[in-house]
Amino acid sequence: MKIIGIDFIPEKCNVPIKKQSELTRGFKMKRSLELNILFATGKYHVHKLFHPQIDEIVSALKQFPANSAIVIEGHTDHMGTDRDNLKLSLERAQDVKKELQQRGVNSVYVCPYGERVPKTFNDTIEGQATNRRVEVRLGKIYLLVKGVYC
Repeated sequence: MKIIGIDFIPEKCNVPIKKQSELTRGFKMKRSLELNILFATGKYHVHKLFHPQIDEIVSALKQFPANSAIVIEGHTDHMGTDRDNLKLSLERAQDVKKELQQRGVNSVYVCPYGERVPKTFNDTIEGQATNRRVEVRLGKIYLLVKGVYC
């Protein structure tokens, strides 16, 4: 695990539920942790093979202040419809959230991006596999709109 971002402030969270300002005003992100949990096409359950990585993330999260927010960002490859990919990325983020909460980590929120933020090109099988992922971001909660993902 390594820290991959500093002072990340999301411009918007691509969820068509609420207006952008309502979605993003809750978080000022400070750090992101790389989480190498990948998913099979169309699947969202975290395979037990990745449980040691989640345990490592939990250990790292204990080093951050209690008022830190953990945002799990879900991503997909480009296969499927935008709507299906948004739903799938939400389910992936929620499954990782569940794993973290089972290990005692609270203040976990999810943000589904679907296929909108690829890590690499989707023109190969390997690229698609890389884009089916979740990322963990850390920050402080300044104002959180309850009931809204992100």
